[in-house]
Amino acid sequence: MPKPALKTETKQAKKTETAVSIANEAAGADMVSIISLLEEHRASSELAQREHRASISADFKAAFAVLEAKLNQTQTTVAEYGEQIDSLETNANLPAPLFPARLQITLGSGAKKRFPSPLEAVAFAAGYEREPAN
Repeated sequence: MPKPALKTETKQAKKTETAVSIANEAAGADMVSIISLLEEHRASSELAQREHRASISADFKAAFAVLEAKLNQTQTTVAEYGEQIDSLETNANLPAPLFPARLQITLGSGAKKRFPSPLEAVAFAAGYEREPAN
C-alpha cells in the first residue's frame, strides 16, 4: 500500500510544480510589463518636468523683462525731472502753514475773532454790522 501513496504524492507534487511554474511565468510576464510601464511613466514624467521648467523659465523671463522696463522708465523719469526734484528736496524745509488752519477776522476795533468752522464764520458775517468809518 505504500506505493499508491507515493504515486499520489508524486502526482500532487507534479501538479504543484506545474502550477508554480505557470504562476512564475505569469508573474514574470506581469513584472516585465510593470517594469516597462514604470519606465515609460518615468520617461514621460521627466519630459513633462523639462517642459514645465522651460515654461516657468519663460514666465520668469517675461516677468523680469516687464520689471526691468518699468525700472528703466522710472529712472528716465527721475533723470528728466531731476532739477525739479532737487528743488523740492531743497525747499522742503521752508515754513508751511500749520493744520488745522483757523479762520480769524480782525474787526475794525482791532479785536480778533477766531472761528473753528467756516459755517460759524458765515453766520457771524451775516449778522455783523459794519462799524462806520471815522
